[in-house]
Amino acid sequence: MTQDQKDEELYKASLEAFFNNELEADKTILGLSVAAIGFFMALFLNKDFQITEIMFITIIIALISFLAVSSMIMLIFIRNKKQILHIIETTGGLKEDLFLDFLDKWKYLPFIIGIICSIIFTLSLIYGKISTKETPMAKEKIERPSPKVERVISKAQENNSSAGISGLQEANKTPPPPTDSNKSGETDGK
Repeated sequence: MTQDQKDEELYKASLEAFFNNELEADKTILGLSVAAIGFFMALFLNKDFQITEIMFITIIIALISFLAVSSMIMLIFIRNKKQILHIIETTGGLKEDLFLDFLDKWKYLPFIIGIICSIIFTLSLIYGKISTKETPMAKEKIERPSPKVERVISKAQENNSSAGISGLQEANKTPPPPTDSNKSGETDGK
């Protein structure tokens, strides 16, 4: 086998591998985009799920991005088919498709934007879940005093109810500071 034959076989194998790799990458991106569209649409249709403003904005941007990616890849499949048929009909003559080149170069940008929006949505969802878990616990601590405080409150209520209004006035008075009458008397006597 000569070097030219080896180069030709290597070119054939690498060309086929390149097309298969591009095809698989496009299929994967299309599948992920369609799954993301379905996920976000299910969130919109779920009445029990509360969506904040940040979540709403990121969902809309992600949906638009994933729809754009899906459309671009479907157009790539259609244009690739037409281009391959043209190559077969003209026995290898390749006419460059500028629109197909544009789609191939720019299909990743809306996909990346959709992924970033999905990450922001997820972080917002996690933050919302954490903040809602802390709020009921804080309310519970404020609304329910400890058993020790409840006993003191109920004991004070019992004492106040039995003593009447005058008992309340007595309970509110602070005792005067203790005076040391013995020491003052000793100093006066000497």
